[in-house]
Parts: sequence; C-alpha cells; structure tokens
Amino acid sequence: MMQECPELKRLYDLKVKFQEIFDHTRKAERADAKLKVWEKKVAELGSRHMDKFLKTFNNWREWMLNYFVSKKVTNAFVEGMNNKIKLIKRVGYGCGNKANFRRKVLVECGYNNLRKSKKLAFLR
Repeated sequence: MMQECPELKRLYDLKVKFQEIFDHTRKAERADAKLKVWEKKVAELGSRHMDKFLKTFNNWREWMLNYFVSKKVTNAFVEGMNNKIKLIKRVGYGCGNKANFRRKVLVECGYNNLRKSKKLAFLR
C-alpha cells in the first residue's frame, strides 16, 4: 500500500517518528526541540487534517510536555478503570441498587486483592 500511495508512507513515517520521540526522549527541552522539527515536516505535507492535528497539539503542548517532566507518568490506569466501570454499568443496565453496583465495581476492579492495610477513602 505504501508503494502505491507515497503520502501514506510519509504519514506512517511521521507517526513512527512521533512515537519514537515519546518513547526514547527523557527531557522535556529535548522533546520540545525534536517535536518542533517533527512539526515542520508535518507542515510541509500541506494536509488540512494534519494542520488541524498540529493546531490541537500546540494548544495542549505545555501539558503534553509535562509527560517528560513527570518521568513519563500517564493517566492510563485511571482511563482503564473508567472503561471497566462503564462496561460494568452497561452489563448491569437496569440495576437500580447503587450499593450492589458499588460492590460489583469494587470486586471487578480488584479491591479484594488490596492489602488489608490499604483503605480506600470512598469506603467510609
């Protein structure tokens, strides 16, 4: 497919480079410099879709660079738990008992596996 569509190959290569910046760069300043070079290459494509992405990216740039400042901490765990809770909610559609729903969420999300010394703030 990439031989038939050179634009697809350029986009794929840019995607790989973007991932490499996030995977292999440790400092925010260095990442920022690499991302600016990457942005210039994307802008050269002249794609309105990629221009829209760049605008969004630049609106959130400061927060995205915090990924490097925070030693690459993400909210992936929280997002995963939210998706799990949404699934439990969909499966239990129509169940009006909030206490049972809460118990189901705690069991499905591994509360039983926590050490006894850990207390969850919302259990009080």
